[in-house]
Amino acid sequence: MFGLIYFIIALSVIVLVHEIGHLLMAKRYGVHCFEFSIGMGPKLVHLYTDKSGTKYNIRWIPIGGYVQMAGENNLETDSDINKGLSKGQMLDQKTSWQKFQILIAGSMMNFILGFLIFFSLNFFGGINSQNYQSNTVNVVEDYPAEQVGIESGDQIISINGNQTDSYDEISQELDKQDGKFEIEYQDSDSQLNISDIEKKQVSCDKDSIGITPSETNDKYNFIDSITKAFSSFLMIIGSIFLSIKMLFTQMAGVSDLMGPLGMAQGSSSIVDEGFRAMMLTISILSINIGLVNLMPIPALDGGRILFVVIEVIIRKQIPKKIEMYINSIGIFLLLLLFLTITVVDFNRILEDESISMEISESEVCYQANQENKINLKISLNDFDESYENVIIDISLENAKIISINNQEVEADTYQYETSVDQIISEKNDIVMQIIPKDDQEYLLIELKFINADRNKVESQEKYYLPIEQDKGD
Repeated sequence: MFGLIYFIIALSVIVLVHEIGHLLMAKRYGVHCFEFSIGMGPKLVHLYTDKSGTKYNIRWIPIGGYVQMAGENNLETDSDINKGLSKGQMLDQKTSWQKFQILIAGSMMNFILGFLIFFSLNFFGGINSQNYQSNTVNVVEDYPAEQVGIESGDQIISINGNQTDSYDEISQELDKQDGKFEIEYQDSDSQLNISDIEKKQVSCDKDSIGITPSETNDKYNFIDSITKAFSSFLMIIGSIFLSIKMLFTQMAGVSDLMGPLGMAQGSSSIVDEGFRAMMLTISILSINIGLVNLMPIPALDGGRILFVVIEVIIRKQIPKKIEMYINSIGIFLLLLLFLTITVVDFNRILEDESISMEISESEVCYQANQENKINLKISLNDFDESYENVIIDISLENAKIISINNQEVEADTYQYETSVDQIISEKNDIVMQIIPKDDQEYLLIELKFINADRNKVESQEKYYLPIEQDKGD
């Protein structure tokens, strides 16, 4: 329930910011606005009417919104709805440059919102990073360290009698041998405790007692916060264009898209992750909505901007009936796409399956070290005959590959292709060493299983892994 409420509020804020952009720019150039509405469908609440006659409403369906401007809906300037208004109050009577600014203002506001959230999180909240210079540790649930009584915030004083003043020294002592260790630690009450502990076997041939470095918060100054926010903004823009490219090259399909129903379903986990994750999601959604709205698709802001550009080129207005017909087709196609994605989302919910996971036998393991390198192991098991000759495409959005199965690769490699047959010959494992881009909190990995003709994605998996979660000791 909280996830759904968060999703509705987040979407409403994004739409509100978008429509405010249109409203402010329209009023700046004297365009009369009949209504400013958040939501679609029947009117729920009328808030007030301003001096210029603009009505501010909230409507029943909390998806979308609009600003109804005079002269934008392909109506003649002497129609009933525009009676009493001068030509100077009509959108279609404004100059091309003025119309362009009014139409693009919504997306610009979305971009500004996304950028400001990134900036605020960096400047006021900072970035959590692991502190390898301290012997204070965090404890992983259900691992040996927790089972013997060690808690997050405790200090590891010594291991097997050897003093440990930092996490690096703790890690070195644990790597010296297998079997049991004698650990001396100091708890929150400053009491010294001695316990025998044994490593636990975990996935990907790793064993661990279940401790990680304590976290420290690194705050950025004003300039660095702007730089980091701009970098994050560009990364989101790049990922959107990559998704669009995948759709047009048939590397992904409509079934890979997620609509409001799917996003609402996933909102509960975002709420569980806390305030930072919730704000990051709003930022990413805002940038996505802003960019998608600028696509040259009829009925979207980008489609209307395209009409303005065409009018500048041909030096005359496009007949309103033609524009109306094209926009009507665009609205129909968008509604059809929306309904299709909603059906896909609904089927996912009914089938109770993960939105991004399809091959449950696949496994990704990772471990970050203090050199900012990540050892990544992908294990692919239990393939049936239908996977013979299938190509595996591994893409890293925010990290580059240094080596694969101990073989160095070319510089600036972010993608790797192999075959199921090749992986089977290498004991079903892909072992990589990678370096994430600066200050990345998450590692985004995408696995695609492509048929031999390279014209269909048989299935795919996405992994969104927090880099700081190291279970290596």
